[in-house]
Amino acid sequence: MGYNTLGVYTPWNYHERTEGEWDFIENRHLEKFLLLAQQNQLYVVARPGPYICLEWDLGGLPAYLLTKNVLLRQNDPLFLAYVKKWFAKILPILNKYQYSNKGPIILLQVENELDFYPCDDVKGYMSALKKLVDYYQFSIPIIACAGQGYIEGATGSVKG
Repeated sequence: MGYNTLGVYTPWNYHERTEGEWDFIENRHLEKFLLLAQQNQLYVVARPGPYICLEWDLGGLPAYLLTKNVLLRQNDPLFLAYVKKWFAKILPILNKYQYSNKGPIILLQVENELDFYPCDDVKGYMSALKKLVDYYQFSIPIIACAGQGYIEGATGSVKG
């Protein structure tokens, strides 16, 4: 059919169903999926969130966050501390399979359609996420998705 690229959400709450218990085996085995994409000559746009989409329960955020008095999708140090734990699990896997490492991942999308959400400090929040991602030294482009076409509201115009 001519398709050569998959956009792949990686729901945080699918891999951490209970706080602190991570699952990347069997049908949650992301590395096997990425290898399968590569074997079939497909590129991947990796979309690990932390928020991925409303089509997934709580946008992929773990439900336990609702009990932690965090401000979801905000430049909130407590929320970002939880995101850091998620990124520490998911980003090393994605980094290993980025295109510059001969893997199928050509783009890394951080957050999703933040312009639909009342984020109080888009630039601060997206800058914090970018800093967390930068720790893993990706060489592929880092992107964000603007659901309403409002680039500033989705990215904060954060450099890089």
